[in-house]
Amino acid sequence: MTRALFICSRNRLRSPTAEQVFAGWPGVQSDSAGLAADAEVPLSAEQLHWAELIFVMERVHQRRLQQRFGALLKGKRVICLGIPDDYQYMQPELVDLLGLLVEEAARVGAEAGGEDVQVLGEERLLRRALRNLLENARRYGGDEVSADVGTLPDGRIEISIRDRGPGVPAEFRERIFEPFYRLPGHAERAGGVGLGLSLVRQIAERHGGKVRCEGREGGGTCFVITLPSPMLGDDAPAPGRHSG
Repeated sequence: MTRALFICSRNRLRSPTAEQVFAGWPGVQSDSAGLAADAEVPLSAEQLHWAELIFVMERVHQRRLQQRFGALLKGKRVICLGIPDDYQYMQPELVDLLGLLVEEAARVGAEAGGEDVQVLGEERLLRRALRNLLENARRYGGDEVSADVGTLPDGRIEISIRDRGPGVPAEFRERIFEPFYRLPGHAERAGGVGLGLSLVRQIAERHGGKVRCEGREGGGTCFVITLPSPMLGDDAPAPGRHSG
């Protein structure tokens, strides 16, 4: 069982959201707290003793944490997620997916193209999902990384990110989306804690979509995100809301 603690300023939006996202995953216990004096749940020494992994939202939180609780952080891994305080979680808008994909692909030197399509969602979350997949493809997939976006016959939108790396064995293609899971050998080669792909799945599902991992003929991996068309909004859960 992995014990994960999420920390922000006031424990009102960012860290409790992260806690809820991972609370339902098998093998994960999550908690959250804030560093500010008026936090909903002020950070305590007991929480730091309990945690195995500590996630902070911003670098400033990391500095404050070290200043106030430095002695309790020995042997702990502290990871900054880079989510700023002006982060408006799941404020839906029409997002230019092709433009987003081209921008993020350029960051890792990948080719990107496809249809000029839009999706109803939160741009920062969708950007994070694309960035995680593209960086993952570049890290493990070698020099040949490409991406495209298009529309399926039923109107749904599909984003594909492909590489020519060693591929993911079929028996691991679901497990890689579990929080903190890493393929054997990957942890030693590239570091990380195994959160990137699980975040991609959470983002896709919060937009009413799905993500899957496929093998490629000739070798390599293809990650596919499928999202509802804006025209199908009445049939899909609104971003940020769970059905039921």
